Amino acid sequence: MAEFRVVAGSELISEYESSPSNTRAFCSRSGSPLYCRWFGLVRILPGTVDGDQGECPVAHVWARSKAPWHEITDSLEQFEEAPPERYAAPAARD
Repeated sequence: MAEFRVVAGSELISEYESSPSNTRAFCSRSGSPLYCRWFGLVRILPGTVDGDQGECPVAHVWARSKAPWHEITDSLEQFEEAPPERYAAPAARD
């Protein structure tokens, strides 16, 4: 989480703790969800980031919960539930 920071507009972000160890952030003007902090990880909603961040998906997680009409057509690994620990961010493994 040390690498995550908001570089502009932080005064427009409202955060609340939706459950223990889970904080959700929203735009205070539009109500749009922006990110959540969960057990030391930050999940950023892709539509909130400008430009190409140079990262790409490495796997499909919780594939068992996907919509029945959604077909996964790429060759990325798929996990029915949570991925193995090797997919966790280094801070989450400490």
